[in-house]
Amino acid sequence: MYAFELRAAWKTTVIWIAVLLGYSAMILTMYPSLKEPFQQLIDTMPPGTQQTMAAMGLPMGLIGEGAAGFFALISTNLIMVAGLQAMMLGMRVFHKEWRDKTADFLFTRPRTRMIIYLAKSVSSLTMLAATSVVYIAGIFGIMAALGGSFDAARLLQVCLICPLIQWFFWGIGVLSGITMHKIKAVLPVSLGVVFGLFIFGFIAGSTQVDWLRYLSPFQFYVNGTVYYKGFDGTLLTLGLIIPAFLAASALLIYKRKDIPSV
Repeated sequence: MYAFELRAAWKTTVIWIAVLLGYSAMILTMYPSLKEPFQQLIDTMPPGTQQTMAAMGLPMGLIGEGAAGFFALISTNLIMVAGLQAMMLGMRVFHKEWRDKTADFLFTRPRTRMIIYLAKSVSSLTMLAATSVVYIAGIFGIMAALGGSFDAARLLQVCLICPLIQWFFWGIGVLSGITMHKIKAVLPVSLGVVFGLFIFGFIAGSTQVDWLRYLSPFQFYVNGTVYYKGFDGTLLTLGLIIPAFLAASALLIYKRKDIPSV
């Protein structure tokens, strides 16, 4: 079953990787021509606007940190796309059994629900791990091809936001896929959750109210903060534990829930 799930997901995973790396390559190759206009734009920004952007974790000073700093500034959209991929993958791997009305057949096989759950979960996590590895290697490859020096440690920290966000939204996706079996498609739900939390995180960052940061994973790993200061230990721990709790809850529901054939 693990191999079957991998075969079912690998083509989609390749597309997601191509989107992430294609966008990254396009933006990074434009950095030399964009650096001066960006700097001029920053110079004309009111101090209040710059302070607000800095409070949201996007200090305009990143543009002066070379291509790596520029990548940290503009890669927020990439992180949102990676989160969408993770939630859709985690959700679809379970939801499709209800959508295709094959749940009853699946549970008549000589496998426990625990084995089925683990096979599906590990296969989806394998695809996400492959995405992150190729993505990070690709970013470093693009940076090397552009030439010039960059802080590899800081760039790596920014790149690691991708798998951390994927882990979080994968947990949400798995729980949603098991509990929301009546929905017809996973894209609208996944898009709504990811984009909603992204917007909420953007608003939470601008308000400078500390406790609001705990309500959006996008505020757990803010690009500018991670680039300059590294990961916040408390938020990093929460970002690892919460998805594990969601996945464990999903397993309990999966083992006990009656699975309708229609």
